[in-house]
Amino acid sequence: MDLSVIDAARAVALIQDEYKQYRKDISFLQTFTKKIIEQRKQERCINHAKEEVDEFGRRKRRKVFLDILLDSNGMSDDEIREEVDTFLFGGHDTVASTISFGLYELAKHPKIQTKIFEEIESVVGIDQTEAITTQHLNEMDYLDRVVKEVLRLYPAAPLIERELEEDVFLNGLRYPKGTTISFHIFIQHRRKELFPEPELFDPDRFLPENIASRHKFAYIPFSAGPRNCIGQKYALLNCKTTIANVIRHFIVQPAVPHHEVILFNDAVIKSANGLLLKLLCRH
Repeated sequence: MDLSVIDAARAVALIQDEYKQYRKDISFLQTFTKKIIEQRKQERCINHAKEEVDEFGRRKRRKVFLDILLDSNGMSDDEIREEVDTFLFGGHDTVASTISFGLYELAKHPKIQTKIFEEIESVVGIDQTEAITTQHLNEMDYLDRVVKEVLRLYPAAPLIERELEEDVFLNGLRYPKGTTISFHIFIQHRRKELFPEPELFDPDRFLPENIASRHKFAYIPFSAGPRNCIGQKYALLNCKTTIANVIRHFIVQPAVPHHEVILFNDAVIKSANGLLLKLLCRH
């Protein structure tokens, strides 16, 4: 038999196997989402009688995102599931990117890493069995600045697009309604007039006095305006919690001296040549 025919048959078999695994993974994720929705429906039925309201009959507690979807009579169960899928899984790759690049930068900057460790011990204490809570994270100002600087250099979504809803005139040019505008956050965050020495990793760029001196839309890792990222608070909590727990237990160092990443955009910003790190236990 012709070897090319054999190779083609192997390729087809491989694609079929990968497709079967892909469908299996999708089914698993959708089942997971459906369970969350059903669980929330049951909780709402149980807690409905206990719900606190004010003197005007309004809820005292703000609705969570899923409650808003469930209260929307115009949405089918599949449409609700798709929205929850976006919220749950759309943030995983972006959060993983930010955490990875954060640890990469901390490995290159041991003094900054030490400052984070000292802040953790100051806020949480030296007992490593003590869980890091949201309240602890709110008190870690330096960690907050570090994560913001990571997102400046490595915005998880380096490119966003918007469609114009009306004609826009800018610098003597007309951009007609319906035009798709691409906005490069990655380039924006490296403009020298906004961020001097833009390639330098400097968390102090986000001290209050430095933030006040910049345009409010100079820094937009989660986009801005009415269509900004709805999961940004959730994402930041994820990033801070993970980075804090890693630095609390390990010293992060480069696995290869002078390793420089090659960045590329795969919807989410990534490194084409990996992020080569090693972890040393602190105790």
